[in-house]
Amino acid sequence: MVTELKTRERVEIRRLNLEEFGEMVGVPIKVRPWWGSIRRRFSTVLMQVRIDGLESEEPEVGRKEHLTWECPADGRNRKKAPEVQDGVIIVWEGQCGYKGAYDKHTHAQTIEVKSVAHQAMLISLRLSETARSYFLLGVDGGSPFVVQVTKRPQTVDEAFQWLMPKKVKEAVIQGLDVKRQGDWFFIPTSREPRLHNAGINVPWSSPGLKTNKLYKGAALV
Repeated sequence: MVTELKTRERVEIRRLNLEEFGEMVGVPIKVRPWWGSIRRRFSTVLMQVRIDGLESEEPEVGRKEHLTWECPADGRNRKKAPEVQDGVIIVWEGQCGYKGAYDKHTHAQTIEVKSVAHQAMLISLRLSETARSYFLLGVDGGSPFVVQVTKRPQTVDEAFQWLMPKKVKEAVIQGLDVKRQGDWFFIPTSREPRLHNAGINVPWSSPGLKTNKLYKGAALV
C-alpha cells in the first residue's frame, strides 16, 4: 500500500535591497554605510626639542600618521549625494556616528525608491521629514549617470520631462530627431557657429551657446 502525502507550498517574501533592485532594472548600484565608509588619513608633526647642556644633536622632525572615520556629508550640508565611481553609482545610507571634540552628528540618511523604468530609477534621499532631495539614476549608452531633480517628480518619465530644456521640447514638437544621453539632449540644426579669424566662436552665434547643447556634427560621447 502506497500513501501519497501532499504538503502545502510555502511562499517566502523577501525584501530586495537597493543593489539587487538596481541589478533587476539594469542600474549598477553600490550602497555604502553612512558611518564607516569615509576614512581620512592625517599626520601629526613630531619635533624633538634640544635642551642646552643635555643634547647636542639637531632637533629631529617627524610625522605620525593617523586614520579616522569621518561623516561623508559635506560640512553642514549633512547630505551625501550619489556619485559615479568606476562605472558604479555609489549611494550612502544609515545613521551617522561621528563624535568630534565639539560636534556630534545625530543625523541619518535614508533612501526611498520612488519610480523605476528600464535602466533608470528615481530615488529620494531623506534627512528628516521635511528635508528630501530627488535624484535620477540610470545608465545610457553603457555609462551610468546621476542627476539631481529640484522639483518633486513621482515617476522617472516626469523627471526626464523636467530635465528637458524648453528648446528641446520645441524640437520634439517640430518632429526633429532629438537624441538623449543621460541628462544631455542633442538637437539637430543647420546653422554652424560663426568664427573669428583666429578660429574662435563668435559669442552667441552658436546654438550650443544659446541652448547649452552641441551643434550639428558633434559626436555623441
